[in-house]
Amino acid sequence: GTGPFRVKEWQHNQKLILEPNPNYWAGAVGVGEIELPFIQDSETAYQLYRTGDLDIMGSQQNPVPSARIPEVSSSPDFHNVASFAVRYVGFNNKKPPFDNENVRRALAMSVDKVTLAQRVLNGAVGATDRILPAGFPGSQYPVQGLAFDAEAAKAELAKAGYGPDNPLPQVTLSYGVEGDNERVATFLQQQWKENLGIDVVLQPLELATFSKNLDTTYLTPEDGLEFYLSIWGADYPDPQNFISQQLRSDSPNNNGHWENAQFDELAMQADTFTGSAQDRFQLYNQAEQIAIDSVGWLPLFTPSFSVLIKPYVSGVVPTGQGLIVPDWSAVRGRPQ
Repeated sequence: GTGPFRVKEWQHNQKLILEPNPNYWAGAVGVGEIELPFIQDSETAYQLYRTGDLDIMGSQQNPVPSARIPEVSSSPDFHNVASFAVRYVGFNNKKPPFDNENVRRALAMSVDKVTLAQRVLNGAVGATDRILPAGFPGSQYPVQGLAFDAEAAKAELAKAGYGPDNPLPQVTLSYGVEGDNERVATFLQQQWKENLGIDVVLQPLELATFSKNLDTTYLTPEDGLEFYLSIWGADYPDPQNFISQQLRSDSPNNNGHWENAQFDELAMQADTFTGSAQDRFQLYNQAEQIAIDSVGWLPLFTPSFSVLIKPYVSGVVPTGQGLIVPDWSAVRGRPQ
């Protein structure tokens, strides 16, 4: 290959060590080796950073633990940027009761996202009612979200035929064990119990198991998860990456099998549109509004990309899509 590094050592599920690639087209890089340990728990990574075992701590999916932000926010090591990602609840639309739009709307309208963002997660994230992250291309066109309204949520549940005399059956919310997922899932469980009287069982799963079960949900939905806490971060800065790639009925990323013919038509028009970017983005905007109204996703918040970087590390830049390196020859790491 012609990239800046090549694999020197790979210990499965433990770490990856990279060394400079002598065939790199841009010449010599500024560091002799990069070690990437696989650490699932952000608190563990945080402690390893504090003891000097890590030079950089934090990623889009596993940022600095929100509970630790007050103690590091004034440190020059701390960097915090808005992330082009959305944490959301997905639904298996092939399994009752989540095949019912009113049930999904009830769940969406019974979550106080501002309290989740500001109190549970210490203001480290931004509450959202939409699929596109704030500041992302296309997000300049507004949508009407499903606001927190416990009484309206009860009315939606009643439309689906559920209430005090016919409670919604117990359901299971699955999530991968990483970052603040447990705190988020516990808050959701409490909200749905307090506001709708719904009993939700929490199912924490190792990340590899969670990912495998998401695949199962797509391939054989009858054997898949009921509903789940997940995240999507941008691969490229275009609304297609969130709207079409995630929610078109023919997309392999549409794990929950949400389907809407009008949404598909608008998304396909936008995907093949050759006119102005403004007109194209407005097509995605119309599609996004449909997905919000029908709760293709239940968006919760846009996470911040919070990362700790030792002062001797240079040339690594935190962005909304993660860490980037504009010039590998300018990167410097731990002094030898």
